[in-house]
This record gives sequence, C-alpha cells and structure tokens, in this order.
Amino acid sequence: MNIDQLYESQLNFIESKRRIRVEDRLKYLKNLKKEILINEDNIYNALDLDLKKPRFETYATEIGFLLNEIDLFVKKLKSWAKPHSVTPALMNFPSRDYIIYEPYGKVLVISPWNYPFQLALLPAMSAFAAGNNVVLKPSEHTPNTSSLIKKIVERVFSNWSMGFENLSGTALNDIDGYSDFIDIAFYDEEFRQHETAYNLLKNNVDLSDLTEAMNWVDKLDGGSITIEEFNGDNPILWIGRVIGVNEEITMQILEKIQHRMSIEDILMLPEIKLEFEERVSKQETLKEIIRNNTYVVDRLAIARLENLNIRSNGYLVTSVIGKECDACMVIHGDTGARVEDDNKYPVSASFYTNSFLHKSGGIFDLTKLATNFDTEGGGHANACGCRIKPIDNNSVTDRDVVSDDIQTNIDEWLKIWSQR
Repeated sequence: MNIDQLYESQLNFIESKRRIRVEDRLKYLKNLKKEILINEDNIYNALDLDLKKPRFETYATEIGFLLNEIDLFVKKLKSWAKPHSVTPALMNFPSRDYIIYEPYGKVLVISPWNYPFQLALLPAMSAFAAGNNVVLKPSEHTPNTSSLIKKIVERVFSNWSMGFENLSGTALNDIDGYSDFIDIAFYDEEFRQHETAYNLLKNNVDLSDLTEAMNWVDKLDGGSITIEEFNGDNPILWIGRVIGVNEEITMQILEKIQHRMSIEDILMLPEIKLEFEERVSKQETLKEIIRNNTYVVDRLAIARLENLNIRSNGYLVTSVIGKECDACMVIHGDTGARVEDDNKYPVSASFYTNSFLHKSGGIFDLTKLATNFDTEGGGHANACGCRIKPIDNNSVTDRDVVSDDIQTNIDEWLKIWSQR
C-alpha cells in the first residue's frame, strides 16, 4: 500500500464515523508488547548498527521504557477512556453532566534519530491508544531501526489503524491531503522536532512570544551557538538550565510561559529567582573545577572529573577550553564503583566534538575511542561514551577498575586520536 492509499484508507475509516473500541486498542497494545519482546535481540542489533548504542542503554532508554509505558496504558486505559461525571452547571439543572473523551482523528508521528525506537513507537502507541489513526514516519538516519519498526508495526497493526511510511519529510509534504494533519513544515537537510512542533501550531495558535526562544533553541540544536553566547547571560539559555531543577519549578515555569509571561519576568519570580541564582553560582563553580582539572594533548581536551561527584557535558568543557581543542574527553564517575552500588556509578568517559569550532561535524569519528575497549560503548561520531575498562597486559580483564586503568585507557585513546 503506497502513501496515498494509506492516507485514503485512514480517511475513509474516520469519515465512516467508526471508532476503535477500547477493547480492541488493549488487544493491539498487548500484541505490540509481545512483538517487542520477540524482537528484543533484533532491537539491540539494529541500534548497535545505527548508533553503536550499548545493550544496557538500549534496554533502559528504548525497550524497557516503552514496555513500562505499554503496561501503564493497559492498566489505565479503560479508566482514562470512560466518561467522567462533572458537577452540572446551574443553568442545566436538573441534569447529569459528563466529559466524554473523543479521539482527534488522524495523527502524524515523525520520530527523531537519537532514540529512534522509543520515540517512534511511544507517541504512535499513545496516539493509537487514544483512539486515533496514526501514520508513523521514522528517522531516515537510523535505517536498521526504522526497518525493524516497520516490520513490528505491520505485524501488529492494520493499515487503517497505524500505517508506516519511510519517505523523507519533503516527500511527505508533497502528498495531497497531508496538510489536513495541520500545516507542517518539513526540511530537506536537517529535520528538527522543535521546529516541527512550532510550525505545526503557529498558524492556529499565536506563538509570537516564543519566536526569540525558537531562535535560541535552533542555535543550540543546530550547533550554531558561539562560545560568547553560550557563556553569556541571555535569559532563554538560563531558563533552560533552571527548568529541570525539580518538577514543581518545571511546572511553574511552563504555566507562566503558557500565560505568556516573558522569560525575564519568570526568572525574577521569588522561588525561581532563588534557583536561578543558585544555578549561576553552581555553573561558575563547575567551570572553575573544569579549568583546574583539564589539560590538552594534541588538541584533545581531557577533563579528569572522576571521584569529584560532578558531571559535565561537552558544551561546557569546550566552552571553557575554547579554540585550543578540536574535541574533549570527560572522565567522570567513581573509581572501583559497580553498577549495583548506591549513590555511585562506574567510572566512564564521554567524548564530544568541539561544536563551537566544528559546526558541521568533527574532524574525527569519536566512536573509535568509545568502542576501543568497551564493546558496549558508542553513540555517534560527535558525541559518545563508554566505561573505563580494567587493563592488564594490553587486554581488558575481569576486575574492578583502579586509578592506573584510567590513565591506561587515556593513553591508548590518545594513540588512536593521533592517527586522525
């Protein structure tokens, strides 16, 4: 079935006024879980081929996360879908009043590349569970995972309930009728989810107050931000650093944004201002720690942050080191710690391209470092990571990591880096 036939099939179903019964939705969700479990090894393999993603990370962020959500939907869907009684308005007296939940109709899901399995099937599954007809468009940047998703979707769902389409965003935009999903802007080269959400709603909702924020999100997401901007005091950058502090602060910020309060005014609200000032102080402290614990070898910045109970990302390290490095290596975690240890985590390394210098991609595939000792290490060429491995006689051995192992790993990575 081609894309036009798929679209027509779903449209005919919706216009027939039929509904996907809750009992049928539950049956599909259970079958989806069963199919995921059957294909678990195939999922690991696909994500390894596409992203060099370790098995543990794949289960934690892709498979396990999705299975938990399916279990929640199976448990709660009947309760969520049933009419909820509400207090009648006086003008309707005497009456019994209810809120009856109806599906929107048809939903287009376009998934990103970084969590290509979970972020394809979770929103698609959620939209379907609400009774909608779904078209799923996976990322073209993860072909093995997208191919497996296609196989799973076609085994579980009927075309009229959930269809699969692997065309590029531009090709989808050219299809008659797709604008009925609401106006969506597609991009030829780099497809960004925040731009999709913005363009999805801007013609139906006034989002003019978010235009500046979109520009900054685009800079961060596209790597066009400068060191001066990153280290600056723009309120939009700082609201992004404060918003994840805790759930209460996050919800307060989102509520104020919803009510069109300016970012500057939000940051001056007493409770948020306190968190903002604390975050500024912590950022300066972290920068100073990075300066004191980082050195550069052959234009590779090496940040030794292990046993300091702190973590940092590539943006912050490269913003501190600046033009002296083409990439950075961040060592973090606790020497000798194991996965099962409470309040500690195994010593690890993260590798990042200096995107302030190399805006269209780095000069070296950093996964060659991440996968040299750790077969479960990986990520993508410009941002990846691995565990520090214990080394004896130039081979990985089975014992706890000690301090000397960290330097042994680093020395070997520097040899590989020098071959760029």
